[in-house]
Amino acid sequence: MGLPGLSEPSARRRWLRGMLGGMLAAGAAAQLAPAHAGCERPPAQAGGGRHRLAVALGSGGAHWPAHVGVMRAFEARGARPDLIVGTSAGAIVGALWAAGLDAAAVERAARRYRLAEALSPGWTWFGGGRDERLRTALRELLPQQPIETWPTAFAAVATDLASGGRVVIDRGDAPSAVAASACVPMAFRPVEREGRRLVDGALVEPVPVRAARSLGALRVLAIDIAYRPGDEPVGGAIDIGFQTLHIMINALIDEQLAEADVPVRLHLHPLMRDRDDYAGLLIEAAQRAIGDAWPRILG
Repeated sequence: MGLPGLSEPSARRRWLRGMLGGMLAAGAAAQLAPAHAGCERPPAQAGGGRHRLAVALGSGGAHWPAHVGVMRAFEARGARPDLIVGTSAGAIVGALWAAGLDAAAVERAARRYRLAEALSPGWTWFGGGRDERLRTALRELLPQQPIETWPTAFAAVATDLASGGRVVIDRGDAPSAVAASACVPMAFRPVEREGRRLVDGALVEPVPVRAARSLGALRVLAIDIAYRPGDEPVGGAIDIGFQTLHIMINALIDEQLAEADVPVRLHLHPLMRDRDDYAGLLIEAAQRAIGDAWPRILG
């Protein structure tokens, strides 16, 4: 759900046993938390203004190339959103977009830094892996200036592990913000930021429509690239665990897409099945979807 490279059953099973219990507990707590719990600043003050068009890039693991397709569709039309908000994999691509990289540069960066492997296991006392490889890549790719100085407004959505509340990060250090948003619980150590331990934003807002609204978005284009409960057959206990997560996340997504002005829901997993060269297919699928939705995006 969170990071590039965790799409196929063989990869997912390597870490599920260690993280499933913690993720389910955090997800249950998050659904009971107030909508704005844990925000880094009150929603009425967030963003410092109004944004005509926001793009909310959702979580979806190895489906992340679809977000590059969104970028390409905007570039083909000479357009750019006023605000980009990302959750998990959406935060990684969204930060690069907001910082000024174009779609081709994001694709090159993904290959160069092997972002699918950026969070290699390195077990700690907490039981999760270190995220230094991802942060190193982000430090090299992103500007050193704080998020609030970037050419395009940006925010990453994470989850406060203690309270289960949503945390919208739209200022300060970008690598830690993005790493927090993409931090799979128990698989990787929580990101410490401003006295809190933060984990994957997909637990509370897999498609960050509400976060975009809280930052002053007048119109929200929501991009849903998540896995669907029917994408893989359900067999043993591990498959049942993943099916449970997918059902929970898709239920949250249904609520969040209902609040978007232009919801775009992509069913991407069948395009990947039995293929290693699927990135281009996902990019093309997203480009077509944005092209079809463009009249509605313009309002």
